[in-house]
Amino acid sequence: EMLRGKLTEQMKVQLIGSGKKAPFPYESADFTDAVTHSVWYMADVASCFAMRDMLEAHPYFSGYVIQVAAGNQAGQGAAAKPPVERAIKEARDQKKSGSITLSCGKLMTGVTIREWGAIFMLRSLKSPESYFQSAFRVQSPWSYRQPDGSLDVQKETVYVFEFDPNRALGLVAEYGMKLATVGDDMTPQQ
Repeated sequence: EMLRGKLTEQMKVQLIGSGKKAPFPYESADFTDAVTHSVWYMADVASCFAMRDMLEAHPYFSGYVIQVAAGNQAGQGAAAKPPVERAIKEARDQKKSGSITLSCGKLMTGVTIREWGAIFMLRSLKSPESYFQSAFRVQSPWSYRQPDGSLDVQKETVYVFEFDPNRALGLVAEYGMKLATVGDDMTPQQ
């Protein structure tokens, strides 16, 4: 419910205090395009299937096509991509709200799903490389060249929804430190 901005009184006090409520992904019109087709990065295969069951039973999220891209039945590597593309097509054809792909690692490196406009980081990643590689999945371009040569951009803004800001800041700092090294001995630059 929090993703939709539906907060309990206790959550309002904790999150908002006396200030203005921040926009939430499935509440704010600012995020509508980005969350139409999104990927949720989960902890493990079981959590993907449990989340699917919860979303499909939810009055709001049941309006989305939920695709689990986890476990052996999802396929290996690029073989996991066609079911996600079919889910996106199904969402369009059936005029659903969109699609949500649940993954615990599949499709997080080397594969592009151009329609994804947002990723929800719902697992604790320790590696900055894994974190940013996953975040870049939604950053892939999606545009078409028109016959007149103009570019029709389908996706202008993408979002990484991070629910642990300290983790994100720590990973950015760690990644920055690695980038600031020189030579093979990994000695930091002065």
